[in-house]
Amino acid sequence: NFDQQLQAAAGRVVEGGQILSVGSPWSPSGPAYERFATGFGRPTVDRVIVKAPGPAMNPVWWTPERCEAIRRSNATAYTTDVLAGFADPSASLIMQSQIKHAVRKDGPAIVPCAPSHAYVAAMDPGTRGNAWTLVVVGGWHDADGVARFEVCLVREWKGTSEWPLVPSEVLKQVASLVYPYHKLKRVFTDQHSADAIRDAGSRIGLDVLIRTVVAGNAPELAATGKPPKKGTVYRNDMFETMAGIFASEAITVPDDRTLVSDLLSIRRVNGGST
Repeated sequence: NFDQQLQAAAGRVVEGGQILSVGSPWSPSGPAYERFATGFGRPTVDRVIVKAPGPAMNPVWWTPERCEAIRRSNATAYTTDVLAGFADPSASLIMQSQIKHAVRKDGPAIVPCAPSHAYVAAMDPGTRGNAWTLVVVGGWHDADGVARFEVCLVREWKGTSEWPLVPSEVLKQVASLVYPYHKLKRVFTDQHSADAIRDAGSRIGLDVLIRTVVAGNAPELAATGKPPKKGTVYRNDMFETMAGIFASEAITVPDDRTLVSDLLSIRRVNGGST
């Protein structure tokens, strides 16, 4: 893959030489997008990212008339070919423009506790290949009564097959991270390995609340005549709620590469989300 090729070439460049990585923008994911998202407009001695719109590269072909014609007929082609921008895949749950608007470019990575805000913490444990993630979200109502949210803190721990994470140690860090938010002592998690995680949390005074995440949504269950089980949440409902919050510009998130990449990677599949 690209990263492996780059690694192999890095030590073989003669003095004064350069590595030129040339490509075309498409979906907001992969090595090119990650480099662009983290480095464009911030050149260093090691890397300079050049954005080359169509008219700058070939003004004979990309005349103002041709650019305007494609803008009217094909918005995606206009974004990628004329503006040299990354396109939103048709299956994206959240548009990249919405995520870009939500990112706190010049704001703090960690937002401290505000007296008037309410806070909730959630985690997705993993000890080996899968990362253990934590997020703290604050919420409040503005002067017009509109609900507002901010992702105050995100954290990730990664283990390996040889050196898996120790849940009790990670939970101690989780407890110390969430406590400053109104002395928060509880965190939500899904059903996977939840009983063991909850037991380990109780030993250090952290209340781990289990929510069983299932596919589908509440209306689908209501159509069957079966009442929802207590503590059950529906994956599609959660994703659609989150998408609505981003679409209404009611949330801010830190400029965290992993978080932004995960948000961009959410796709609709057969009417649901993944």
